[in-house]
Amino acid sequence: MNEQQRKYIAKRQIVSAMCATAEANGNECKWYEMEAIADRLHRIETTLGRLAEEGCSYPVYDDVKQERLERLALKIIRDTIGCKAYTQRDPRGYCIRMYLIDENGDKWYNVWDGETTGLAW
Repeated sequence: MNEQQRKYIAKRQIVSAMCATAEANGNECKWYEMEAIADRLHRIETTLGRLAEEGCSYPVYDDVKQERLERLALKIIRDTIGCKAYTQRDPRGYCIRMYLIDENGDKWYNVWDGETTGLAW
């Protein structure tokens, strides 16, 4: 399996889990909308990771932007998926963490981390 195929499968898995969690929490889920939300959260997470690295490397960094993006990510997750989520500023890990369920109803924890969950794209 090449890198592009792995990313496609990983993205489908995360969107599926996001839909299952949203429906379990009483929110309506349309695949294309949840896919767009996943893309947006992924972009926010990438920016938060970069800001976390800058915070460790440089004495002055954009703390206001980081706080704004953290609040935005948590609001998006709360309003659309309805699951527990939190953000963290350690650049060694992923900055957005969500508690999701999969289509079988099994609960699992996503950290956007391909090494531990296979859900990075």
